[in-house]
Order: sequence, then C-alpha cells, then structure tokens
Amino acid sequence: ESLVDNLAGLLCPSAAFAVFSPWLQPLVECRCALHKRKLAVGMKVTETFWREHQVLPGRTHPHMAMTTGPTGGYILSGVMTSQVLQHKPSGRSHTEED
Repeated sequence: ESLVDNLAGLLCPSAAFAVFSPWLQPLVECRCALHKRKLAVGMKVTETFWREHQVLPGRTHPHMAMTTGPTGGYILSGVMTSQVLQHKPSGRSHTEED
C-alpha cells in the first residue's frame, strides 16, 4: 500500500495531518498524489532544519558553529477533503461509531 492509501484509510474529511520523513522525495510524491486525487487541500512541505541567527547593529548572520543532530527532515501537512470517503480501501467507510 502506498502512503496515500494509508493516509486516506485512517483519516476522515476535515482531518488535519502531518507526515514526517527524513527525505523530501517521498513527501513530494505523496503531495502530488493527494492533489491529483483531490484528497487534501492546504498542503505544504516544510523543512525542519532550524538555524539560529546573530543579530547585531548593522549586520545579521547565522551562527557558524552550530551542531546539527539527527532531527533534520521534512513535514507534509494539510487537511483531508470529503473525497477521502470515496477512496477508503477495501470498502471501509466511516460511520457514526468511528
């Protein structure tokens, strides 16, 4: 199963989602598939890298002696649409009990 199918199988319309990956490409492919199938809106891919900046009068620059840990990566976020109900794998649909 693809990431799109897994996402659609778990979420209801209007559900916000966020998916983390250390790699950009899988999230871009997922975003394109969600957009093509009209399963989500308001999607964006953001980078989690954070860099501190030193701000002094007349100059601003990033701190050059920063250490980076294993926390870098990307996040795909958005909101599912009502089209997700038609995309439920294996006939699963949401009911009042879900």
